[in-house]
Amino acid sequence: MEEYKQRAEKAEALLNELENRVAQLEKCGGSSGSGQLKQSDKQRLKAAAYELQAEAEKLEKENEDLKRVVANLKKGGSSSGGSDTQRYKEVFQKVSTEVKQIREEASKLESENETLKKQIESMKTTSAPIGNDERAKITKRLQDLKIEVQKLVDENATLKASVSSGAPAATAVTRVVQTIDTVEVGADYYVTSDMAELKREWEVAELGPLDDEDFQKYVGEFVKVMEIEDDDDTVKVRFDNHSTQWFPISALYGEGSAAAAAPEASGNVQKLSYNDIELKGEYVITGDLAELKKEWEVAELGPMDDEDFEKYLNEPVVIMDLEEDDETVQVRFENHNTQWMPASALYGVSSGGSKPTAAKEESDSEEEDSSEDNVPTGPVWLDMKTCKVGQEYQITNSLKRLRKEWDEAEIGPIDDEDLVRMLGEEVKVLEVEEDDETASVRLLSTANEKWVPIFALAVKGTVDDRKPIPKLNYFNILGRASKLRLTLHDLDVAFVDNTNAYPDKTKLAFGQLPSFECDGRTYVQSNAILRFIGRKYMAYGEDEDTTDVAIEAVVDWESAYHRVIYTDKGSDESKAAFLKAMQTPKGEASGNEGQFENFDQFLSSLPNTYIGGSNPSIADYYLYDLCFKIRRLYSNVKKPFNKVKTLQEWYKAMNDRAGLSGYLRGERCPKNTNANGIGN
Repeated sequence: MEEYKQRAEKAEALLNELENRVAQLEKCGGSSGSGQLKQSDKQRLKAAAYELQAEAEKLEKENEDLKRVVANLKKGGSSSGGSDTQRYKEVFQKVSTEVKQIREEASKLESENETLKKQIESMKTTSAPIGNDERAKITKRLQDLKIEVQKLVDENATLKASVSSGAPAATAVTRVVQTIDTVEVGADYYVTSDMAELKREWEVAELGPLDDEDFQKYVGEFVKVMEIEDDDDTVKVRFDNHSTQWFPISALYGEGSAAAAAPEASGNVQKLSYNDIELKGEYVITGDLAELKKEWEVAELGPMDDEDFEKYLNEPVVIMDLEEDDETVQVRFENHNTQWMPASALYGVSSGGSKPTAAKEESDSEEEDSSEDNVPTGPVWLDMKTCKVGQEYQITNSLKRLRKEWDEAEIGPIDDEDLVRMLGEEVKVLEVEEDDETASVRLLSTANEKWVPIFALAVKGTVDDRKPIPKLNYFNILGRASKLRLTLHDLDVAFVDNTNAYPDKTKLAFGQLPSFECDGRTYVQSNAILRFIGRKYMAYGEDEDTTDVAIEAVVDWESAYHRVIYTDKGSDESKAAFLKAMQTPKGEASGNEGQFENFDQFLSSLPNTYIGGSNPSIADYYLYDLCFKIRRLYSNVKKPFNKVKTLQEWYKAMNDRAGLSGYLRGERCPKNTNANGIGN
């Protein structure tokens, strides 16, 4: 409830600010304090009103949700749709079983303890003396029993605590997955008890097909390593019955500490910069999920799910390669997997501010260990405290950053090409506006004056060199370029989206748009461009043949859609016939019909959610683009393909991707679907 109280207070403050701003503007006769009404004022007022309305609606909805949750809980239900309840029950049952076992063991030990005490009392009452050896033996056993009983009592308490929190109890010692560096010939290990993990690692190691029944025989088995194969990270193991088998090393576990230790050091662990990182140095990835996601986005390393991000948190890594252009590093994990990471997401040891490096050679002089090592590299960004009127600065060279800051500052609509013209420009600050954190600047190259976001400004000389930016040329409609825009946005590729393209057709191969300018070449034909993007930005999928098959199938479906839009001009008769053709059962379809069931069965046959595998491929973006347009065309039909479950689930998974939904709902997405205005 405290959270809702704070949000209500925030909404009230925002309302007061809005009223004060209106009163101020009315008092000034529609002018700002500087004598000129800024373009952003009206937008800010409108945005504030929208924000208040949205906040009120959100609070009202959450209030209703809370009422339903309370009612459900009173009935014994779950507030999270049952998944948390089921997980809690599973944990509770598991822990309860362990508690029961511990109690039984404790009871046996206490019974044995009582038996020994009685034996001692019996010996005291008899005339037979107790020998020193016998006395020492009994005393030692009693002490051992006392320790074991106390240990079980402590374990019992820990398990009870874990039941109350809904989480499994942690133990001091656990089984640790092995790597090529840790596995040893002659050592004993356990095969993973997770059958899914064993099958996955087996497939990666390419050890050949195996039935689930055979996999089940290996799960949890105790083995001894007989031989190691470095080439494919596999080992030959021997079972208790002395039969042997080759296994992936990553499917074996050995005894070890519960958590990987951070690199040993005598200095203070601190956040590092690119200049601090050394090849072959050992560091640790941040344990803060929000920080890792922020640095990842700044480094433009591409989209990633939270589940994948969490796997990297607190992981010890070794630096394998450095990329100065974007201040990223290639790191190697303990399982020898590699990944590019933002240098600023790593933590290491620094003694008194010096770089964390391996031991220097004795020949290094004091001059070589100078303060130059600590000179910051990369852009030094401004904020409200550091931006000063009259000072000269430089605009970022990153189109992505400038576009993001521009939109957040709500300065007004602007084309990508105009943003590109500002990249890297040196400017002089004339005025600072605290309300929206913008500055009026004069471009030193042209003497033109503009309002720009302060967070897109940096200290002169610290901005990275400008990199070539791909450019997509098309009209201000979705049309044949929308699949390309969707792909680039979801892959987080910075590009110029030229929506007012009127090029010289005589200079274009085949005289048509869209065209894509990249790496000094101009590509034409939308599907050829799509395939080029897939190859360049690693989005062709895990199986390129599957991707190509899907693309050709979408081409056929799209041709039927275009016939309705352009040939039949979107007539009611053509729309009804097209919908009927798409919904025709596969067994009754002929020619270009039955697309709903065809794609539903195709998607059902795939091992992963997406056509591309674990991540979408260019075929997914193409299919999503067409489905999005079909839903627009049949906006009066509720979920036109809701009867095909797999296709519907796939569409929802794509629709939930931030890169796609953010673009389609944003101001930069064209409002018209097709050139003739049909299908909006």
